Amino acid sequence: MNINYVIILIGFITCIISLSFLVKFSSRFEHVIKIANESKSNFTDDLVINKLNELDKNIKIINNNIKNETSVINSKNLKVTYSNEIERLSLLGYSKEEIAKMTNKSIREVDLILKLKRE
Repeated sequence: MNINYVIILIGFITCIISLSFLVKFSSRFEHVIKIANESKSNFTDDLVINKLNELDKNIKIINNNIKNETSVINSKNLKVTYSNEIERLSLLGYSKEEIAKMTNKSIREVDLILKLKRE
């Protein structure tokens, strides 16, 4: 055999071996990249879900606080003007004078409304 053929044969064998190693390592590398991306996406998904849950809890707490504050404000600023409210106040045990002060009506009006409601 000629020396040129031996060099070509050795070069051809080294090419085949290097290509086989490239295929092996590239498939392993792609597999590692897939696993890394999946774990990364799962990790970021978990972080996002946890942050959203925390945000949801905070929003619910703030919403409950706002509702409580507005209910307290509304109960303090509630003006009693209707006859059914006068009757309700009398059932709660308020005297006619107190009901008259709360409703800005005279004691006589309160007395008449209560008498009409009882009849």
